[in-house]
Amino acid sequence: MKTMTKTMTATPPDTAVFEAATTLADSMQASAVWREFVSAQEAAKADEQFTWMLVRQNELAAMQNRAQGRGEGLDGKSLVELIALRDRIQKHGLYLRQQEAGSAVLALLQRVNEKISEALGLDFASNAAPRRGGCCG
Repeated sequence: MKTMTKTMTATPPDTAVFEAATTLADSMQASAVWREFVSAQEAAKADEQFTWMLVRQNELAAMQNRAQGRGEGLDGKSLVELIALRDRIQKHGLYLRQQEAGSAVLALLQRVNEKISEALGLDFASNAAPRRGGCCG
């Protein structure tokens, strides 16, 4: 008796699904929420003083992390500078604009996920995310 072996063949991608995904991306990019998000990012990058503050904050934060890795703290002058920079950045209009725009995009994406999830009967975003290794996801 001959045993039949079922061969797995790759199925072509569902073109309609990918076209719908492209349409969704295009619609997102055309939305006022997305345009403000991009505009806020561009405005922040174009502002030399704001960019300098972010770069300097990152330098000081890296110094602090290295010091903590050695079981030490950041020297007083640098720590005061880091705290002052963080405060200035968090109160800066460009930072606040970026945060607000980012929150608006997140809210829009969550609403999109809710609509897709409702239609599919499962949480689309959590099922689309890559699984982490290990026993429990």
